[in-house]
Parts: sequence; structure tokens; C-alpha cells
Amino acid sequence: MTQASPKKLTSPNNLNWAWIPFTLLVLGFLEFVFVYLINDKEALTSSIYTYYQSDFYTHLSAGEIPWIHFRFEYPPLAAYVLLFPAFMSGLSVLWVSILRATSCLVLSVLTLRFLNKCDRIPENIRALAGASVGIMSCVVPGFYFGLFDWALCLGNILMCLVLFGVSDPVKGAGKIWPLIFAGASIKLMPLLAAPFLLQVKQLRQKSNFAMTMAVTALIHLPFVAFGFHNFRVFVAYHRARSIDCFSTYACVLNALQRFGKVTIERKWNYGAYEVEGSLSNLFAKASLPIFAVTLIGLLFATRTLLQRGFGARAAFGMYLVAFLIYPAISKVSQNNYCVWTATCLLSFWLIGYCRKEFVRTTFVGLLVMLVIGYIQDRHFVDFTLPLVPWYMILVSSLRQILTVGLAVFCLKEIYRSKLDEPKFALGGA
Repeated sequence: MTQASPKKLTSPNNLNWAWIPFTLLVLGFLEFVFVYLINDKEALTSSIYTYYQSDFYTHLSAGEIPWIHFRFEYPPLAAYVLLFPAFMSGLSVLWVSILRATSCLVLSVLTLRFLNKCDRIPENIRALAGASVGIMSCVVPGFYFGLFDWALCLGNILMCLVLFGVSDPVKGAGKIWPLIFAGASIKLMPLLAAPFLLQVKQLRQKSNFAMTMAVTALIHLPFVAFGFHNFRVFVAYHRARSIDCFSTYACVLNALQRFGKVTIERKWNYGAYEVEGSLSNLFAKASLPIFAVTLIGLLFATRTLLQRGFGARAAFGMYLVAFLIYPAISKVSQNNYCVWTATCLLSFWLIGYCRKEFVRTTFVGLLVMLVIGYIQDRHFVDFTLPLVPWYMILVSSLRQILTVGLAVFCLKEIYRSKLDEPKFALGGA
């Protein structure tokens, strides 16, 4: 079938706005370096950056290997992404953080340049998606440049582009699995895309899923074989975690504590401020089954959609819904996950959900989510108080309600959009 190129949309004055995302990224980078690092003495003495320095940098700069030589709470390859390119010994916390942020900046710019070349995606959508990444880097620079959630952000964008933004979607089908498994080697969440996309006939026939899975397993085999003890620690680490202070469950418990209904304890553990107690342990154990049931429901819904003639766009959209809903269900729902939410929303635009009302609503939701993440970050100390203030309970609750609301809104958009299935989406009607 001949693919039609989407109409390019430009501003009334025919101006080129492509420079805006890159300018915002640079401004966000400078804000991170001069406001979040140099101007904040605590950042260089007692923060997530000093934790990276003591627990990861000192080992990697000495040539040690994650899982094999030291404990690491992520998949082993994440260590090299998290610290890239700061592997030389003798670097200060400041320079390790600056080098990490610089790599994030460079890779973000390269990803947006690739986005700008994807002519099958309407120009206004490319501009808005790029601007959203730039806005994200300015509103929450500590999350974007300071942590490594940017890897998930750019990974999801690249998955959208290779499937729905390239000139030959069949070739994109062959490239999607290396991206998925590379993403899962850094953070397991991208692997959720596999059961959704494997239901699409064209992707099964034209992909190299089995070969990519085998190569990924072989790459990880030495880490597991020679670091089996620390692999078990990695698994136990995530099983033993309680609910963190930003989760939906913590919102409930914090509110109940304000009313004098429960007694809970909060303490810094597993790199997060966690809520502990009998009820929190119950919530922590229930969170994974709840997400598993939600995921299975979305998978069955995807199968039904494909049987009704929907295409790969719907399947990938259902994966984005699963990714989107995760922070509201998981026992771990840290405020940096606002980056995940924002990326999921702009990914919907990139895969073809371009209806004006949908884009406008989700863009507002994206901005509100980033602002909430900023507020939670700036007022983090409130969660260390004996009683969490009501306004922070309300802000955290709003974030979780908004997350669920956006997920439902995107799910409804998938169901209503069959007749609008774009021709640049693989498997479209």
C-alpha cells in the first residue's frame, strides 16, 4: 500500500521553531550545573550525587564490574549508562555530575535531531514533542540531568520513531527489539513493550525478536554466573522494599495518620524515604499483584483491539498506558517518575494520536505533572516530619489521581481512534 506523507504544519508566519527545544535543553543543563550543583553545597556533600559517587563511581573508576565485584540495584549495564562518561579515577562529585549531565545533554540533542528528520510525523507534533523534552529539562533539571531517567525518556522516544517515524516501517520492525532489550538492560520497564508488540502479526514476521533476546541473555550471562550472589541481592533488594513516601498507598496512610487512625514510621531506606508498618507491608505485597492484573487486562484488551482491525499503533499505545499507570500502582512511585509520565504522553503524539483536543489536554497534563514533581522535590523535607502537612498529602494525591486520569483518557483515545488510524502507523487500517 502506498504510504501518504502527512501534511506539514507550520506557524502562520512560517517561522522555524526547531531551535526552541535545543535552547531549552541548554538552559536546563546550565540550571542544573549552576543552581542544583554549584549553588547547593548539600548537593556536593550529602545527596543522590554523593551516593552515586560512593556506591557506583568509586567501583567503576577502579575497574570493578557490577554484580560481580559490587552490589548494584539495577540491571548491570545500567551502571555504565548511569555514570557515562565519568569512568576516570580521581574525579570530584561535581565533575562526575557535570560529565553525566553533559552526556544526557548530547544524547538528548541527537535524539531530537533524529526526531526532526522523521517527516512521517507532522511538523507541529515534532515541535511540540521536542519542546516538551526541553521544558522537562528546565522544570525538573535535577531529575532529567541529575538521575538517569533520561535513558527511559529517550528510549521510549526512539522506539516511537523507529516504528512510526521512519520511511520504511518494515525496517523499523527489525530495529525495535534491539531498542527494547537495550532499554530493559538499563531499566526493566521497556521490556513491557514486548508482550504488546508480539501480538502484532507484522512485527512477529518481520522482526528479530528471538535473536535479540538470545544476544541479550548471552551478554548478561557472565554477570549472573560470576556474580550470582549479588544477582540474588538485586532480586531481594526489590522484593524487600516498602512503599515510598510519594506512592498512592503512602497518601492513604499519611491521611489516616493525620486523623489518628494509624501509626506509621518513616525512614530513609533503599535510596528513598519509605513508610513502614503493618499496613504499609500489606500494601507493598499487594502492589505487584495489582499491577500484574492490570497488565494482563491490558494485554487481553490489546488482543481484542487487534482482532477488530486496530494496528501496531494501538498495541504500542497500550504499552504506553501500562507504563503510564505503573507509578500510581507501584509501591515505588518516586517524584522523578514525573519524567516517565511526561514521556509517555508525548510518545502518544509521536505514534499518531494527534487529535487536537487530545494533544491539548495531554500537554496540559504533562505540564501539571512536571510542576507537581518540582513541588514534591522542593518540599521533600515535609515528608520527614512526624506528620506530613495536608497540602503535601493533597499534592501527592493529585499527582496519583492525575496519573490514573491520564491513563484512562489515553486508553479511551486508543479505542476511539480506529477510523483515524494514520497511514504512517505500521499495521494501520
